[in-house]
Amino acid sequence: MITKGYYKNTMDKDYRSLLKNKLNERLAINPRYSLRAFARDLGMPASSLSAVMSGKQGLSLEKAKRIAPHLVMNEAEIELFYQMVLASDSRSKNVRHSANEALQKAISDKNKMSMLDMKIFKVIADWYHFAILELLTTKKFKDNEAWIAKRLGISMWEATKAIDRLKDIGLIKEKYNKLVATNKKLTTSKDVPSDSIKKFNHSILQKATQSLYEQNIEERDLSTLTIAINKEDIPEFKEMIKKFRRDFNHKAMDKKGPYDEVYCLSIQLFRLSEKDRS
Repeated sequence: MITKGYYKNTMDKDYRSLLKNKLNERLAINPRYSLRAFARDLGMPASSLSAVMSGKQGLSLEKAKRIAPHLVMNEAEIELFYQMVLASDSRSKNVRHSANEALQKAISDKNKMSMLDMKIFKVIADWYHFAILELLTTKKFKDNEAWIAKRLGISMWEATKAIDRLKDIGLIKEKYNKLVATNKKLTTSKDVPSDSIKKFNHSILQKATQSLYEQNIEERDLSTLTIAINKEDIPEFKEMIKKFRRDFNHKAMDKKGPYDEVYCLSIQLFRLSEKDRS
């Protein structure tokens, strides 16, 4: 599934806009990031990337396949990126025509996307939706937007909209004039956009940083392990993390409620060293 912003690029049929958006995303996270750093991460000379993004130079499918893994996109997004490159820069008229048809189909599919899917993607992107679901299980819960907003540190508007969305997609309902969780599984007809997941994880990291200054050490636990590893061991380590999350969740659920607070367990495993280009 393609995100709303990404679909704008497909409607323009312009992979250069996609590259510019990807650069802007990284600049938003790190203002010191640059076109030169972007080129380095994509594994191409800065002068070549500049020429491509300015329209002075085209991009071959082979080069597109080399840089696509570094753009942080899901499989559907990568395939559309290839089609945009072919539609713009292929030397074959037939290939350009076929690629344009593929893009038109993607646009049509986007227009058919249901509002329900869009609401689900919004729920996934904004952390406080799941926090509200957990807040329902606390012993002093009040079925009141103002109370919910205050407890989660969000605006009244955000709380009201979030409750409406959760109702619309069937995750909560009113029972005897009280909000309750339905325990329904969250499903969508399309893949979750990678940008929705990235936005969620980014906001959780921001909340973790905020907790450093607003919560006592007795209320939180933030710890870090820096260690050298082999790349081929990453899948094994990710499985270990997944198992720990499951075990932690089962242990927490075994504790009988009602509960006092809503917490977040967030685990990060990422590379600190720059990629070796030699």
